[in-house]
Amino acid sequence: MIGSELRKLFKRKLVWVVFLGILILIAVSQCYYRSGDFSGKGFEELQERMALFERHKGELTEERLEEYFRDYAEYAKGREAWLAKNGWSFAYMGQFLDEEGEIAGLDSIFPKVYFPIQFGEFENWTFFLDEMIKFIKYIPIFIAVAFASLFTYERECGMQEILLCARRGRRDCVRAKVAGAFLVTNGLYLYALVLPGTVSWILFQGRGADTSIQMTPWMRQSQLEMNYGELFLHTIFLSFIVINAILVLTLMVSFLAKSPMVAMCITLGVLFMLRPDFMSVSLNNEIANQMTAMTPVNVIDTVNLAKQMPITVGGEKLQWLTVAEVGYSVAFVLGGSILFLVLSRRQRYDAS
Repeated sequence: MIGSELRKLFKRKLVWVVFLGILILIAVSQCYYRSGDFSGKGFEELQERMALFERHKGELTEERLEEYFRDYAEYAKGREAWLAKNGWSFAYMGQFLDEEGEIAGLDSIFPKVYFPIQFGEFENWTFFLDEMIKFIKYIPIFIAVAFASLFTYERECGMQEILLCARRGRRDCVRAKVAGAFLVTNGLYLYALVLPGTVSWILFQGRGADTSIQMTPWMRQSQLEMNYGELFLHTIFLSFIVINAILVLTLMVSFLAKSPMVAMCITLGVLFMLRPDFMSVSLNNEIANQMTAMTPVNVIDTVNLAKQMPITVGGEKLQWLTVAEVGYSVAFVLGGSILFLVLSRRQRYDAS
């Protein structure tokens, strides 16, 4: 019966367009941004750049930086034009130099960090996480388009009355719809993880996973003691919870709404209207902006959460990443339980 529900789902042209659009967009983005890294010269340059960081990886000290910049001076000979165009990671290493080109004190670079920072390659992890998070953010759009009308469509086309004639028709149909929705959503989610993950693994084999996230310039104020490998695992966990929580919300709205358009508008409104950029225009309040970063689509961006300053509760500092993981895990469990109760107790949808 699940197969029958999936066939019905993909008979809708809009669902097919959005589904295939996301698949193609992710594939084309990977080909566009990474194709040069697979060519002979590009691949060699990438490996040399990573090897330069790998030779100096370890706890960040001024002595280690001095050794790195001496090594970099030798590496850069004859590559100045290429590095100016392609070597953005080296350009961002300028954060460690003062106006006179001397190595600045680490206390001035990381004034709010009170733990050892691990130096190492960070460009590929930064790029990979940014791309993967962007791809995952496409999935809520598909959920809203595909599943906001999952139950309301039957009311509009008169299928509900036919199902009520069968003793367990409606109940089995509901189960198949929910199961199919979770299969399709998580299949798309796995695609958004596996494709860029496979490409990145081929190119850099996980090197730099033990580098502190503070190495990326826009994250150097973060007080989260974490490396890129750990941030990647947190991204997988949190995005999985959030995507499925969004699906549960959409299914509940679809089951209770009167029409597909109403269900879709409600879902899209909850997901996208409470954005930090939208709220900053209407409220111009820093606290409100920080709170709206916890809305479903925004919380998928673990890089943004990781750089947020922690909040103090009862004398303890809580990182926003931790708050999001705990909060959305609870929301997913509660939402799933409520959805199960709603679907199982609405007896008017079953034959008497």
